[in-house]
Amino acid sequence: MLLWHSMAFAQSAPMDLAESNGCERSFHIETKTADLALIEFAKQAKLTVIFPYNKVKTSIANPLLGQHCSEQAIELLLRDTGLIGQFNHSGVLTIKTLADIEAQTAEYFCQDRAVIQ
Repeated sequence: MLLWHSMAFAQSAPMDLAESNGCERSFHIETKTADLALIEFAKQAKLTVIFPYNKVKTSIANPLLGQHCSEQAIELLLRDTGLIGQFNHSGVLTIKTLADIEAQTAEYFCQDRAVIQ
C-alpha cells in the first residue's frame, strides 16, 4: 500500500479480461475498518483500489464471505458505510464518500449558468 496525499493505493496482480467481465471470486473478509477491508478486497479480487485513507479509516466495512462478482462484492462490503465504489473502464476501483459525490453534484449545479431567453 502506498500513501500519497492522504490517498491509499492497494494493488494486486492485474485481473484478466474474463475476471473483469463479472466472473465470481471467493471472498473472505471479516468485519474491520474500511481501509483494511479495502486492502484485503484488492488482494482477493486481484484489483487496483484507490481510496481516500483519511475518509475511510473510521468507517467499518461489512463482512464479505462467499462467491461474488467484484461489483456485487464491493456493494456488499461498503453497504451503509457512506462509501461507494466506482469502477473505471480499465477495472480500477475508486472509492468515494457519498458526501463528496453530493458536494460535487451540488457544486456543478450551483455554478453560474448562462440563461438563454
